[in-house]
Amino acid sequence: EIESIVQADPEMKKNMPNGWTTWRYEVQLAGEETKEEGTKYDPRPEGAVLPMTFDPRAHPAAGEEKKTWRCSACYSTRFKTMCFGMNELKDGEDDPKCENCGRPRSVTGHTIWLTYDELPDSWKRSADRQFAPKIVTVLRTKWPGCKVDMVDDENFGHGNWPSV
Repeated sequence: EIESIVQADPEMKKNMPNGWTTWRYEVQLAGEETKEEGTKYDPRPEGAVLPMTFDPRAHPAAGEEKKTWRCSACYSTRFKTMCFGMNELKDGEDDPKCENCGRPRSVTGHTIWLTYDELPDSWKRSADRQFAPKIVTVLRTKWPGCKVDMVDDENFGHGNWPSV
């Protein structure tokens, strides 16, 4: 299950500024190592629908194409440890260790990339609030759940005019 969205892909944001539904997102998966200290997790009610889960072994670590990876355990405590960065991925390392906490990636977990379409609906709404043009949020106050696309119109600029 997803714990949080870390960021939208910076290169995709730069190349397609209004294309938040086409971007990929770095997400942190929930797990024992990502529980924030002092956070109380109430047990799920019996019969509650379980959230969508992802197997981190089925996804390469976010940043791996650039020879980096982010430690999920350190990301969970980032405001306490001030560890916001990525770890270097050295050639031939099967189970790299975090440069901050010193624990292996197989124990701490790592962030992964998911496309907007792969995100569960609740996380799509979160991505919409965080990354969509602000006009989308304004339109959804009047028409909750409406689908908004940014379209080209020579009178208003390219990709800057909402279509509801």
